[in-house]
Amino acid sequence: MAYDTFFRNGTPSIDIPTDRIVEISEFGNTIFNLSVKYPIIYGVSSIFLALVAGVAVSFIRRKISIWKAERLNKPAMY
Repeated sequence: MAYDTFFRNGTPSIDIPTDRIVEISEFGNTIFNLSVKYPIIYGVSSIFLALVAGVAVSFIRRKISIWKAERLNKPAMY
């Protein structure tokens, strides 16, 4: 079924232009070169970045939850 979605009669059903050259920024080239030349460092740094992002989002979520709880538990002004 998936094959029929992308190929019809042996030819691709989606026409993707391949005549345009896509340029990658310097940061993108650095990350690509890091992944090719030093895959262990790239993998460890990716895991570390994911952990830091997860902890940061968890911290922000907790701060928002505390703020909402304090806001809802306040007595009315009138």
